[in-house]
Amino acid sequence: MYQVLYRKWRPKTFDEVVGQSHITETLKNEVESGKVAHAYLFTGIRGTGKTTCAKILSKAINCLSPVRGNPCGECQACKLIDSEQTMDITELDAAGNNRVDDIRELVEEIIFTPTNLKKRVYIIDEVHMLSIGAFNAFLKTLEEPAEHVVFILATTEISKIPATILSRCQRFDFYRISVNDMSNRLIYIAQKEGITLEKEAARLIAKLSNGALRDALSILDRCIMNASDRTNEGNQIKLDYKAVSDTVGIVGKESLYKLVSYILASDIENIIKQTDYFYKSSKDMPGLLKELSEHFRDIMLYKTVSDFKEVSGCSEEDEHIVKEHSDIISLDKVISILEKLEYYSINLRKNNDSRVALEIAFIKLCESIKNDSAQKENDQIEILSRRVSGLERDLEMLKSNQAAVKSVKNQEIEKKEDRKQQTKAGQNIQALDDNIKQIMLNAKKTDAWQEVLKILRDKSPSMASSFAGSKAYINGNYLFIESDNELAFTLLRKSDKRNEIRKIVEQVIGKKYNLGPYKKR
Repeated sequence: MYQVLYRKWRPKTFDEVVGQSHITETLKNEVESGKVAHAYLFTGIRGTGKTTCAKILSKAINCLSPVRGNPCGECQACKLIDSEQTMDITELDAAGNNRVDDIRELVEEIIFTPTNLKKRVYIIDEVHMLSIGAFNAFLKTLEEPAEHVVFILATTEISKIPATILSRCQRFDFYRISVNDMSNRLIYIAQKEGITLEKEAARLIAKLSNGALRDALSILDRCIMNASDRTNEGNQIKLDYKAVSDTVGIVGKESLYKLVSYILASDIENIIKQTDYFYKSSKDMPGLLKELSEHFRDIMLYKTVSDFKEVSGCSEEDEHIVKEHSDIISLDKVISILEKLEYYSINLRKNNDSRVALEIAFIKLCESIKNDSAQKENDQIEILSRRVSGLERDLEMLKSNQAAVKSVKNQEIEKKEDRKQQTKAGQNIQALDDNIKQIMLNAKKTDAWQEVLKILRDKSPSMASSFAGSKAYINGNYLFIESDNELAFTLLRKSDKRNEIRKIVEQVIGKKYNLGPYKKR
């Protein structure tokens, strides 16, 4: 009979428990020294090892030959516990046994000494589900239990445990298991099962499980079953990133990054097409918003945290994309997008038609991005206008002061010289401006620009989307770019982005050009 992975690979010793060394080392030391407490409280999210550690501890306490605090697994006591042939280990689910009478029955049993073990152990799972009356009935026994009894309580909601219970237990907080620890464990289990699990696929499962190893093993189980249906008998099952994303119904990195590029470029048409594709492919629409939020969170972390890879759990390939997107968006805008995605996610759960709700959410998001950009440009224009006005006032004051302190003769000489310099400078500026205008006027449209955009799409989809629909004109050493998307010229102002486009132009046309905006006259 098939046994699910999380049961088959449940740790048998403390050393096999993943990501909870701060707890397992303490428990091993207590068992080894013989200083075992009478009551323990294990708290943490689901799937992090609370019940597993409770079972291991119950064995280690009763083991006849413990090995450095771990149960040996070979003695009579360990075998009795493993085979569930002893009544001295009692597991109680408080979710279904939460009445006062249930606890009173348990209290009445405690007076009996162990049948064939050293200690009687009571493991009470989801202990927060006990009623107030049940907690009160349990309180005195928990404070002064018999010498032969140990209680191990487990809960996912520590806030619901009365303070009187907390004060009588030795508390251990179980952490969420890190992406690295979990992916390594998944790869190890897959190898033992004769399955090839790629590192990126393991990291994806680890991220999806949100710190719960039991959830990760359940996802791995589903992926194996799904792959088994498509694998010929006798062939080894191979799980890559795509196999996992298809099984769990997420859109995958490539499609997600393409969607983010469209959002940053406010390309509504392509966003609608991409959303329609996700819907027809039966992708998880609420999950899509969650994936987007995680990506924009990574961008936020990249802009604010020095040890980005450690905090985010991103691979090197993912980090490259995050950096690319972070170059074209401000931190304020990232935070604004995250807030809106959270709001849209709540609304999506209430809406019957997830596709329409998602399309509306994306259009609103693009409009807000465009409005933010327009407002920012207006603010910059206002600041520059004020600076120009201030400079004009300063210039007038300077001229007034100079006129007051200089003699008439010196004033005349200086005025003549100023007029000469101003005339010369004006002539130079006018000649340069007329020259550029003439060059732009005589520039010819080049079809090679489309080849440049094609290469740019392969190298940087987000940059290419900003130049979508643009045209280029050439005259002499100048290449002028015409685009309705202001984001394209924002990128051109950045030297690294401008040089990247210039290199592609040189690669296609075979000549270096000065790049600039094409303005219709």
